[in-house]
Amino acid sequence: MKNLTILLLLVSTMVVNATDIVVNGSGLAGTYNTISAAVQAASEGDKILVSNQAFPYQEDTLFINKGVTILPYSDITHIDFDGDIMITLDSVSELTLIGFNSDDTDIISVFNDTSRNSLSTINIVDCWFSDINLDQPKTSLYLSYSTVDYLYFSHGNIIG
Repeated sequence: MKNLTILLLLVSTMVVNATDIVVNGSGLAGTYNTISAAVQAASEGDKILVSNQAFPYQEDTLFINKGVTILPYSDITHIDFDGDIMITLDSVSELTLIGFNSDDTDIISVFNDTSRNSLSTINIVDCWFSDINLDQPKTSLYLSYSTVDYLYFSHGNIIG
């Protein structure tokens, strides 16, 4: 019983410490100009809220190496993004991408630590991507209300 109590306290502390990080290309105080900068500043479990702007967020490659949720700041917009997304799966237990409007964007996965024995879960909701290449071990992909031109997947689960 004592171990269960300690575990519940740790889980509730982790949930309480999750924060919202705002990306706003205009440079408002307390926000980040790029999605990459917000991902670098984020901790596991944080939400990255991306504000709408007149032109797409442009980055050569958005590197994601932690479990975060990236979504539009407002529920009536999408994230217009130009660039590719590289996910380091051995650093990510759960990643959620919501509302990306990126029909030329490729999602690429890498797996650096073959000794890691846990599952990476990628949730893609209401997005449009060109290619998703998740051909690494121990990966689950959940696609919901999304359009993908090509999906490359070799190991794990796909639910769509």
